[in-house]
Amino acid sequence: MLGAYGENLAAEFLLRHGFQILARNFRARGAELDIIARKEDALYFVEVKTRSGVSYGAPESAIHYYKQQHMRFAAQIFLARNPSYADNEMHLSSVAVGVDSAARRVRLRFFRDLG
Repeated sequence: MLGAYGENLAAEFLLRHGFQILARNFRARGAELDIIARKEDALYFVEVKTRSGVSYGAPESAIHYYKQQHMRFAAQIFLARNPSYADNEMHLSSVAVGVDSAARRVRLRFFRDLG
């Protein structure tokens, strides 16, 4: 439930910053991309990580090398299915969502390029 909330906030954040959302929860052969977005002539394959406290660490620290490999694989499948985007610049990106329920605050941070 927290993850879906974070993904919705991330999608709204991207829209407010001029991105066009092409797909959400794109799944292909065991890999998933939370959001696929476009801005100008660039594609962004976005992983959203949401945390409600510091006990699990910063949201962005949860995107390890193995997860990035799955993102690359899913991005390749998306491009194979949508060849009209093949000439676009591509980025593996992340939106980190920190939720502080007690303070009723949400902090979103966009990381354009992972790894």
